[in-house]
Amino acid sequence: MHHISRAHKGVAIIKLINDLDIRAIATQTGELPRALTLDPTRGYQPHHKT
Repeated sequence: MHHISRAHKGVAIIKLINDLDIRAIATQTGELPRALTLDPTRGYQPHHKT
């Protein structure tokens, strides 16, 4: 899962995933700190230089 932000570090979330749509919801407040749609043509893994 992508990092949400440093402001939300340590916040418990629940992930709702429907196909390529993802919602991250804070469990204690119900806040929606992140909503995104994955792009299947893009690689999301970091590329490390060797």
